[in-house]
Amino acid sequence: MIFRSKLPNQEIPVVDVATFIFEEGKKNVSLSPLYEYSLFDQETGESLTIDGLEEKCTRLASGLQNQLGMKTDQVSLVFSTNSLAYTVLIFSTIMTGGILTLANPTMNKSELSFQIKDSKTQYIYTKLELLTTVKAAIQLSKADIPDCNIILIDSELSLNGCTSMKQLYSSLPFNRFLIRDLEAAKKKTAFLPYSSGTTGIFFSPPPPFFFSCKTCRFIFVFLFIFSNLIIFVIKKKNLGFPKGVVLSHYNIVANTIQISYPSRLNGWFTSKNPVKYLAVLPYYHIYGLVIITCVGLSNVSKHYPFTLSDPPHPQFFIILTPPSLHIYTYIYAPSF
Repeated sequence: MIFRSKLPNQEIPVVDVATFIFEEGKKNVSLSPLYEYSLFDQETGESLTIDGLEEKCTRLASGLQNQLGMKTDQVSLVFSTNSLAYTVLIFSTIMTGGILTLANPTMNKSELSFQIKDSKTQYIYTKLELLTTVKAAIQLSKADIPDCNIILIDSELSLNGCTSMKQLYSSLPFNRFLIRDLEAAKKKTAFLPYSSGTTGIFFSPPPPFFFSCKTCRFIFVFLFIFSNLIIFVIKKKNLGFPKGVVLSHYNIVANTIQISYPSRLNGWFTSKNPVKYLAVLPYYHIYGLVIITCVGLSNVSKHYPFTLSDPPHPQFFIILTPPSLHIYTYIYAPSF
């Protein structure tokens, strides 16, 4: 039996992700008299309009292609917490025709090395505080990634052979990646996420005491914590390494439209009441990528990248006090 929505069918344009997001965003900006900007970074105080974001992404894409030689279908891994620069590098990489794989910034070197190797990563975006983990993971994975292909998001200068993202911005012409036919839209990979249902349970090192039942679908892990025996019962299918999910440009554009249309019908996006997102949910997560970044930017919402390293505690609500000059419509936070 086929279940069909009562809502009318939506046309999915044949276009690449970056072009779609910027065109939709600029179209909706023209209909919003209260529009101020699309991104605001609380840490740096920097803000960007949708036009400013596209211009900055274009300049970075030029530098990636002209200075670092980034090519179509090469994989770039992002190992970073949320920031305005994170959004910029997403669309800049897409403009070069590259593929983005997004990594959890709390990963250890073993976990990160697996994603580097499995995704065939050739470039890595990261922050200075995570550089030690990145270099250890590269060495462990035995991947051939030179230091110059490690791009530092938050450094003014290139350090220890790594490249400063801020020094990559260029006005030189470059070959911007565009999609003009349906087959290319459906086949060309845009993102390779390893989040939300793909991560499995990965023990590194493996637990000392475990039992795999041959006649059932479970594994029993025995741990002694403060003289107490704790038994974890885990389905076998949930074990193993994370799995990369191939998402095409068509997938992302379709999903953005799929979420945007009913949201507009429900009055979430209106010119009289611009939406503001406090983006606590990590951008590496597919929800943060599609719902906050793609849906938000294409519908003229304002984004406030926010980094939350640890589970919420009473001070979390104090942390939210300084941005009180902004009245948030939605706070997308992870569940712990």
